[in-house]
Amino acid sequence: MENCQHCETEIASTDPYCSNCGQSREISMPVIEPDKNIGSTSEKGNATLLLVLCILSLLGSLIGIFRGALYQMIGDNDYFRGWIFIILNIGTIVGAIYLLQKKVLGLYLYSAFQGLYLLSIIWTAAVWLNEMDYEIVLIFALIFFLPSLIFLRVYWSKPVRGNLS
Repeated sequence: MENCQHCETEIASTDPYCSNCGQSREISMPVIEPDKNIGSTSEKGNATLLLVLCILSLLGSLIGIFRGALYQMIGDNDYFRGWIFIILNIGTIVGAIYLLQKKVLGLYLYSAFQGLYLLSIIWTAAVWLNEMDYEIVLIFALIFFLPSLIFLRVYWSKPVRGNLS
């Protein structure tokens, strides 16, 4: 005679089920299936990529604020583009902070300020064309334009957007 694993009632060795509770005499082990998402990128995206982008955005924006302040210091009294760069970089910092908190509002703020920043680069390059050679203006414009464009593209990619709510 054995005892039922479920209700402790005695079960004859020939009975396949407990006469009291109906449970099988055999000990059944629960089946645990492995988590298919362990070690892979989940549908929510890649949080590490978002963190790295935010840190780089914050650093780049701080450099942009310094650059805008420098432009204002060396420019004449009518020069105001430095203030525009400062304001746009502050807006980008606010967007990056919201992105660090995984808020979709951060993506929209970041995108809006970076879009305006890209337009300001084009505008500044057009102004510089009157004062410098075309090749020099193009090189400087691309140095500032391309990283911003690349960051915008990566922020809008599925692995990054998947982290935002």
